[in-house]
Amino acid sequence: MEAWRKGDWFYCGIVLSVSFEGIELARHAASLWGVEANYPGSGNAYLTEVADGLLSEALKTTCEAAERLCVAYHQARTAFRI
Repeated sequence: MEAWRKGDWFYCGIVLSVSFEGIELARHAASLWGVEANYPGSGNAYLTEVADGLLSEALKTTCEAAERLCVAYHQARTAFRI
């Protein structure tokens, strides 16, 4: 507890965002909060494991966003006869 009080470790959130060719598709595709970070002796490798665990959710969220974007694009093309 003393190490936490001194700021040696802290809780944080892991947020995954997805972009493709410079276009942001999902700014907040997946996240997990309350993750211990900088814990003495941990090496923080767990943070990568957490991010890897969120990857499938982030990809699903991104695919859904891309599908909505395609629908909106086609609707706009039809509406404006582009």
